[in-house]
Amino acid sequence: MPSSPPPVLLHFARLPADPPVPKGWRRLYGFDLPETPWDLSGRRLVAVGSIDSEAEAEAALQALARGVGLVVTVGVTGDLRHRVLEDAHRLGDLHHVEVDRTAIPDLHEDDRRLLDALAAGQTVADAAREIHISLRTANRRLAAIRAGFGVDTTAQAVTRWAALRPSSPGRPADEN
Repeated sequence: MPSSPPPVLLHFARLPADPPVPKGWRRLYGFDLPETPWDLSGRRLVAVGSIDSEAEAEAALQALARGVGLVVTVGVTGDLRHRVLEDAHRLGDLHHVEVDRTAIPDLHEDDRRLLDALAAGQTVADAAREIHISLRTANRRLAAIRAGFGVDTTAQAVTRWAALRPSSPGRPADEN
C-alpha cells in the first residue's frame, strides 16, 4: 500500500473529455486493470469514468483498493451511492471538484419543483403527479434539465441541483 492514499476527485457534472489528473499520475479510462500485479500504487494510475452501476462501483472501489486513483462522477443512488462515497473516503484522498455555483440553468418553476421532489426521494411518476404534469412531460423536462446541467443521468442532475440550489428544505439560503 502506498505511503499516502491515492487521489479521488469527485465531479458533480459530466466529466470533461480530457479531465485533469494530479501531477505525476497517468490517466486510464475505465476501471479495467491488469490482473497482476495486485498492488498498482507504484504505477501512479488514475482511472477516469462514471460510476453508474453496481458493477462499475465494485470495479472502481477495487481499483482504489489496489492503489489506483479515481477521477469520477457517481451516478448511482441510495445505499450504493453512500457505500461508494464512504469507501472512497476511507480508501483514498477524497476531493470534491468545485462546481460553478452560478451555473444553475434557467429553470421553470415546475422544473425546480420536479427536481426538489426527486431530491426528496419521489419517483418521476409521483413527482409529475404532484406538480400536475404528465409523465411524458416530466421526462421531456428532465432531458432538458440534464442537458442544461451538462450531465448524463437524472441522478446526476438531482445531485447537482441539490448542491447548487439557493436553498433546501430545512436549510437557509447561502448568504453572499
